Amino acid sequence: MNLAALKTYFDPVRQAIIATDGSTVIYANPVAEAVLGDEIVGKQAADLIPQEILKSEAASMACSATIGGKAAAIFIKSGEKLKLFYINFYENDNAGTMPVSPRMTNYLRSCANGIKMSADLCFTPVEEGKMPSEKHISVLYHYYYCLIRMVTQVDSANKLEQGEYTIETVHTDLVKLCRELTATVSNLSRGSCVDIAFLCEEESLTAVVDPAKIELMLLNLFSNSLKHTPPNGSITLSLSKSQDSILISLDDSGNGIPQEKLSLLFSVGNEEFDIAKPDSGLGLGLYIAGSIVRLHNGVMLIESRKGEGTHVRIKLPAGETPSTKFNTPVTPYRSAGISPALTELADILKSDCYGPKYED
Repeated sequence: MNLAALKTYFDPVRQAIIATDGSTVIYANPVAEAVLGDEIVGKQAADLIPQEILKSEAASMACSATIGGKAAAIFIKSGEKLKLFYINFYENDNAGTMPVSPRMTNYLRSCANGIKMSADLCFTPVEEGKMPSEKHISVLYHYYYCLIRMVTQVDSANKLEQGEYTIETVHTDLVKLCRELTATVSNLSRGSCVDIAFLCEEESLTAVVDPAKIELMLLNLFSNSLKHTPPNGSITLSLSKSQDSILISLDDSGNGIPQEKLSLLFSVGNEEFDIAKPDSGLGLGLYIAGSIVRLHNGVMLIESRKGEGTHVRIKLPAGETPSTKFNTPVTPYRSAGISPALTELADILKSDCYGPKYED
């Protein structure tokens, strides 16, 4: 596609679009120039776009990264001599409180109805002097965690929109964090018949991160993979180090993501909530996960094709200065119980994973 064709196709588009020939920006539409500057054409692509994105050989992928110093969700289409970047800059979104959408009210209504139904079933035997069944108590707790998950996601998305979402970084052993988190997810989701594994050749890898936020990000990725990986499939979390960076990968053998949905993965509220499909989500999880990676000065890439599984790649800097004291000792990963996992996996776990016995 020559420059004239690029102008014809993309100048009228109201989304920022740039094209590179591999090393140089050869085209930017008016929206991209308005955000990145009208001198962007002719610049080295590496001055604007993270190397991890430029080096990828995937035909298409979704990314959450910083472009020209601005937070963005990007969809990339690669050809033989051309890469097209479709960019949504988060700063261009209307700041302020996120409006309550129909999918949110539907989800709230579903949780409220479930809590009411479960409470009624628990109360009936109490009136007869009996203990409520463990099954009904578990369902009640499950709906509670579904509700907490939604409220937490909406609150986090609002804080991100308003620039108030913060991270508190410390030296953290990511091998310990990832190993323990994988074991927790595997144990909780054992009924799914999906093999969940953690791979790392190192005994310890230390990075300056917010461990609670990294856990949240990984739980979101596990949740997405578990939703779309059939029984007897596999999910593998792996960790490695490359020079001054930590590389996190999560690969599944699931159903994959259609290309038309791949381009919207990191947009706010991208999924259509279907009341008949409670696991369809609110469309906030990957937006929050990608934002957590960006706040760590990292990059998240997602490659997927329908029927071919999904591959997530995250690159985090290993040598950042912690937000506490520089000489902060290495912090061993300590989970505050399994409540974070119960919350973030509430849309895919069975009700028998919930109840008072899991609250200690």
